[in-house]
Amino acid sequence: MAGVSWTIRKADKDKNEEERKKNIPYIRLCQKEEALVAEKIPMITCSDVSAADSSNKLVENIFCVNVKPFYIKNISDGLIILRGVCWNNRLVEFKNKIVLEKNASCFLFQDGAGTILKEKLVSFELVIIDSLENKYKVGCFFEKYEQGLNDRIMSAQQKDKTIYQTDNFFNITSISLPKLIKE
Repeated sequence: MAGVSWTIRKADKDKNEEERKKNIPYIRLCQKEEALVAEKIPMITCSDVSAADSSNKLVENIFCVNVKPFYIKNISDGLIILRGVCWNNRLVEFKNKIVLEKNASCFLFQDGAGTILKEKLVSFELVIIDSLENKYKVGCFFEKYEQGLNDRIMSAQQKDKTIYQTDNFFNITSISLPKLIKE
């Protein structure tokens, strides 16, 4: 009897895995003309920065990261939901879920002057949910742009502390295949 139960559970698990594979959320970079919806990439403020403001301690190497606007297209067989972005593995969810039907596109851009990080940008990923509510990360490959503006040091004097920021400007060059997030 235990063998029959194990076989049924394995068959159900295999069937669920097949369904998941049919619904993997594939996206690609696309051209401006293909994009229909616009969504802002959320800004985050590193907690260390606000802590420095209240404790009067010196904070160095705070990075203001700017990602050039880019367009993506859903090339999956079904709809996908854009849930947020990960800056150096730190998830920031969009205010609203962005539902992209099959072959639909959207324009992603940063709201405001940039995103504040406590270290240089090493990874930038989109968080996407498929129609079965599985969550995936899609890595975005990037390169610096605007050579004259890279690694510009700015300082702001505030009472007895100085906060240093380095501006980094990035262009998304390609997108990886989605990776399932096990939760």
